[in-house]
Amino acid sequence: MDCIHACPSDALSMPDSGKVKAIGKVWLEQDACLNTDGIFCDTCVMYCPSDVQAIKMKDNFPSLDEEACVGCGLCVYYCEATPKALHWYPPEKVVSSPA
Repeated sequence: MDCIHACPSDALSMPDSGKVKAIGKVWLEQDACLNTDGIFCDTCVMYCPSDVQAIKMKDNFPSLDEEACVGCGLCVYYCEATPKALHWYPPEKVVSSPA
């Protein structure tokens, strides 16, 4: 991921498994996307980290792969729609039921 390579202090590192643990998730609100209004926009696709590619264009609309999303929030930050079509939220906590 680009942030790992750019970190000047080496505080970030890629796990040996090659899979980065999600720090959040993103929700895509298709109706708020500029593409719904006929304005072609692929900004979210361009800013999704190249190693992750959790957002791809499908039939001129962004399509989010929730499993691949690491929750970095770059797509949300750069989304050009007002209000934004992408929303970041913290990862859900897994609650295991008592045995």
